[in-house]
Amino acid sequence: MMLVQTARGGWRLTPPAHKLLLTAHIVASVGWLGIAVAKIVLGVVAARAADAAQAQALLLATGVIDRAFPPAAILTLLTGVTLGLVTKWGIVQYSWVLAKLGLTVAVPVTAVRLADRLLVGAQTQVGGASVDLQAVGGWLSAPSLLVWLVGAHVVMLTAATVLSIYKPWGLSPIGRRRQREGQRPDVAVRAA
Repeated sequence: MMLVQTARGGWRLTPPAHKLLLTAHIVASVGWLGIAVAKIVLGVVAARAADAAQAQALLLATGVIDRAFPPAAILTLLTGVTLGLVTKWGIVQYSWVLAKLGLTVAVPVTAVRLADRLLVGAQTQVGGASVDLQAVGGWLSAPSLLVWLVGAHVVMLTAATVLSIYKPWGLSPIGRRRQREGQRPDVAVRAA
């Protein structure tokens, strides 16, 4: 059995199950960060490409790599929420977990809303005979904005990683309230 009930009525993972889930979460998270770094590298090289054909090929490669983005994001979110539910950290008890969850949700939301449109716009803009960024809007061009957005994603995912390691800020307002009410803030799931 992967879950065991604690003396206080909460549920915890067995140590082997916890290690397996934590490993899956770390692999998914690092993979997701790697995808974002690869996208930014390809975007920078595409924005500085010598000709339109090279830039177009690099942007097509970015689109191919981008296909791995949603599964990595979903797996990271699912394993992270599951870890929160069955470990002492919970999901809403600690401020760092809430911040990490916010960052984890913000990256795919902005990617879906903006990055896909910018990638299509970038491919359209470099489809001509030249990739002169001044001719297509300088740093406001779709290729450049795509690089800035993916760069922001890299910063956000790195910040989530740092939060996981340092665990700053302590209890959230919900965790403090639970503590005042005599509940252990680290009991994530109560038995029915």
